[in-house]
Amino acid sequence: MPVPAELITTLAVIEQTDDMDYVEKQTGAFDEVLSQYGLKQGEAYRYSVSRASALGPMQFTNRKGNGTYTLVVRRCPGARLDPNFERGATDLHNAMKAAICLLDLELSAMPADIRQAYRDNRRCSASFRSPPITADPGTSRSSTAC
Repeated sequence: MPVPAELITTLAVIEQTDDMDYVEKQTGAFDEVLSQYGLKQGEAYRYSVSRASALGPMQFTNRKGNGTYTLVVRRCPGARLDPNFERGATDLHNAMKAAICLLDLELSAMPADIRQAYRDNRRCSASFRSPPITADPGTSRSSTAC
């Protein structure tokens, strides 16, 4: 089942939107990020680095070879991702493929009812249960915004 392009695009925009910009500008902050993607296309956010050392447009981590990017490369050989972290995480097309793989890995680890909700309405990820950052393991919150 293909991942909607809008979902990966949304993730790319969210990864590059500064929290404080969003608080101040709301959707204007998203427009600024989209403008950069429009102007720079494949070069947009290539050199973006977070305080947590996440790299590139999709903000993958390396953690000395044990980060999210390496996990995705290892677990999704069929995607033919660039095994070099710096090259792969900074190449927009490759990083978006890696983000799709990560989404697939995360969905496959979720309970069956959430996977079914995704199949039923893939454009509405807000309906998925997700644990609050400070929650005890096994707790979840759910939004019925869709």
